[in-house]
Amino acid sequence: MKYISTFILLFILAMTANAQSNYTKGYIITNENDTINGLIDFRTDKINCSFCKFKLSKNAEEKIYYPQDLIAYRLIKEGKYYVSRTIIIDNEQQKVFLEYLVQGIKDLFYYPQKNDCYYIEDENGKMIAITKEPDKIVDNKYITDNKYKGILSYIFRSSKSVSKKINKAYF
Repeated sequence: MKYISTFILLFILAMTANAQSNYTKGYIITNENDTINGLIDFRTDKINCSFCKFKLSKNAEEKIYYPQDLIAYRLIKEGKYYVSRTIIIDNEQQKVFLEYLVQGIKDLFYYPQKNDCYYIEDENGKMIAITKEPDKIVDNKYITDNKYKGILSYIFRSSKSVSKKINKAYF
């Protein structure tokens, strides 16, 4: 009986821990291009890229938005900005929230998968995945995946100053 009550207590604690929220100031941008200020539940990268929990004020009703519902959302204090984009996951097109990391010659985004995955958006709006397999030892040789350097060289082929630095770039 002691084990059952301990199990029930642990189960209840686990459920309440998962139910906690971490609301912080932010805003959403709707598909109609309206910006609405409020509070956003700041969670892990994986959760933030899946959906956005939003409410207008502390005591307001919570609403969950998915990538097809919003253009973007921002967590102000944390400096995190997520945009809705379509990418290929397991050979299927899926609309997700990508964390917008850098706006520059090419825009850089992040999406958490089994291995970190970065995306660069080309001039046509196509999302190009940049990944790196973990290093491994095969037949007593240290093997490192450098395919990302070739992809980056292709993407930045028109920028000589960037192209020169790619071979020295770390993932």
